[in-house]
Amino acid sequence: MRHRIQSWLKALIPLAFLTAGLFSTFHPTLMSGFSKLQTDPGDSRSLNYRLEHIYRWVTNDPDHASLWDPPIFYPARNVLSYSDTLLTLAPIYWAWRSFGYSPEVSFSLWMISLCTLNYLLAMMLLYRGIGADWLGAAFGAYLIAFANSRIAQLGHQALLSHAFVLLAIYGLVTIFGPVTIEERPASEPSRMKKRAWIIGFFLVFAAQFYAGFYTGYFLFLVTLFASVWAVCLKRFRRSFLELLHAEWRVVACGLLLAIILLAPLAYHYLLTARDLGFFSGGKRGLAHLSSFIWMGGENLLYGWTANLNIFNIRLFDIPMQNEQKWGLGLVTTLVMVWLFWQYRGRLWVHLMLLVTVTTIIAFTYFPGKIYLWKVWYYTLPGIRGIRVMARIFMLLAIPAGIALAVFITCYRKHEWKFALAIVVALICCLEQVRSPHFYDRDLYQRRVQTVVQHLNDDCEAFFLSELYPKKPQWVSQLDSVWASLVSGVPSITGYSGKFPHNDAIRDPAIFEPS
Repeated sequence: MRHRIQSWLKALIPLAFLTAGLFSTFHPTLMSGFSKLQTDPGDSRSLNYRLEHIYRWVTNDPDHASLWDPPIFYPARNVLSYSDTLLTLAPIYWAWRSFGYSPEVSFSLWMISLCTLNYLLAMMLLYRGIGADWLGAAFGAYLIAFANSRIAQLGHQALLSHAFVLLAIYGLVTIFGPVTIEERPASEPSRMKKRAWIIGFFLVFAAQFYAGFYTGYFLFLVTLFASVWAVCLKRFRRSFLELLHAEWRVVACGLLLAIILLAPLAYHYLLTARDLGFFSGGKRGLAHLSSFIWMGGENLLYGWTANLNIFNIRLFDIPMQNEQKWGLGLVTTLVMVWLFWQYRGRLWVHLMLLVTVTTIIAFTYFPGKIYLWKVWYYTLPGIRGIRVMARIFMLLAIPAGIALAVFITCYRKHEWKFALAIVVALICCLEQVRSPHFYDRDLYQRRVQTVVQHLNDDCEAFFLSELYPKKPQWVSQLDSVWASLVSGVPSITGYSGKFPHNDAIRDPAIFEPS
């Protein structure tokens, strides 16, 4: 009987954590019956359009006959590469569309599915990869999937999925393992399993770039830092070089496969970079020291800190505040510090600490105008495609989740310490809860229908502009995108990460009646 109860708890408690995370994140959408969509009518509608374009291309819609040429910014070509392609995340959206849901509802269900996938893969990493117990894995997976820093960027849905990143980390743990929490021997994976995961690592590496350039590039940077430390430090060098020596053919095949898979994406992105240039976020896109304690005004426990003068004085001033909410909470941060100190002798914890510290030093703007951005800008290939480099600190949720899982597992055999650990873990989860933004679906559908009604049957393409607009220009630009989708008529205006070199397309608003 006791064993049966424990089995039910192992199933129900992780499910309860997932349900709580999804409800706290998406309750405006769920409670409104999907009439309130998240998070804002900007990037949300833009990325929704991209997914819908890919779906219509897959289903042979003649108005979307070319994958790389969605009918916006007409007659420009290669428009899909103006931003993230979402190609490897699109099949989840196709599934919801195939069930008959509208594009907007399918997009919301797609977001919920991505968060669910993040949670399940985090559970796998923590339980099977790190060796946490099931309760610790549930707490840690909640933190990884629903961290304040991740949900604060919910409006940038291309950053939402870390599925391939988590798979890549799990693959590395399997390849270089065994990784254990307790001082006990662990089974060494078979040679065939290692080889499969070496190939798998390169496959998920390529897949992450197709899911989103930012997260793909961040995975590249973290892998680069880890590799450099593995070569430089004697403790890591032996096992790292032994693997390369023993499996160099498999590594070479995996690398070649990744290059072949990424070549088409790189080609299209390079075309866009040649024609439209790179982003110019520069040092404004770097994190500041205060970014790591900044939780944003929407955070349940720490929202009141947004009114503190500390974030307004020059030393702690944060540029691009909406992009800098990287705080995980005081207690969560202390738990992560606890892991790095308590398990400092473990090889894998030591490497994780070095990669974390290296990343913070490399991409933070320190007081006294000290930063290393220009060094990386002129040496690392592809980094010029990153406008907000601080977004890499979304990855801090992963070591934080690992720390929380280990924290619970470490004290599970000590009754009073375990009870205290549960309280601490609940506080860590509570620190991540935010009040989400949302918008009215019907309002923007009516705007789109108004545009469609003005299009004649023989219209070859249309240009949308507003006289004295009361909303930001991107609102009408996205109205044109969706009007094109509804009507099947290409739009000369549009909205994306990049714009054609045309002032009228970038700024279509009219401020003079003449």
